[in-house]
Amino acid sequence: MQEQIVGKKSHSRTNPEVLEFVEKHKALHVDLGTGDGLFAWRLAKEMPNTAVLGIDAARESLKEGSARAAKKPSRGGAPNAMFLCANVLEMDNLLDGKADVVSVNFPWGSLLQAVSIPFPGFVAKMAALLKEGGELHQHINMHVFKDEDQRKSLGLPVLDDAYMAQKIIPAYEAAGLKMLEYYFIPAGQKTEIASTWGGRLTRNSSRPTLVFKCQKV
Repeated sequence: MQEQIVGKKSHSRTNPEVLEFVEKHKALHVDLGTGDGLFAWRLAKEMPNTAVLGIDAARESLKEGSARAAKKPSRGGAPNAMFLCANVLEMDNLLDGKADVVSVNFPWGSLLQAVSIPFPGFVAKMAALLKEGGELHQHINMHVFKDEDQRKSLGLPVLDDAYMAQKIIPAYEAAGLKMLEYYFIPAGQKTEIASTWGGRLTRNSSRPTLVFKCQKV
């Protein structure tokens, strides 16, 4: 059973109901740590043939994006978007092997730790969600990594080229995720991700944003 958030309301959805929603679309994009869900909502409007699942463990955060998606399409709604309040590690294998794209945009807290230290179990779960040939896209603002006290308090690494080569790339490849590319977007420059939290980070930060993309092989 899954908890679907629609504005201020919460609905229980069986696993078959979630799968039915996914399978009536041509593709699936899973946005992990979706926050307010505005990125997922906008993406769903741009890609009406793609099922977009926004997943976040913080129920309150999901209200805004899910409410917008629930409106009629003529008023900006996106019927191909669904928002679930869940910890993806506790969803068993419900979505395994079904996603064309998995995204993690501007993670914070435990999610940031999981993708950047990284935690093998979480990386393996992201890989499991993807179809063969599917892609993982991540955007990480470097603000916290350049604040030495905050970085250490979260147990985060020095996320530079050396760490990418020595830790990140091998860990992701061990999970079956081949690194396609990674690069840094200069501080203050907009990313292609229309995320409220990401916008705040990039506008107010003097730090670049790390983008890295992997493919399941």
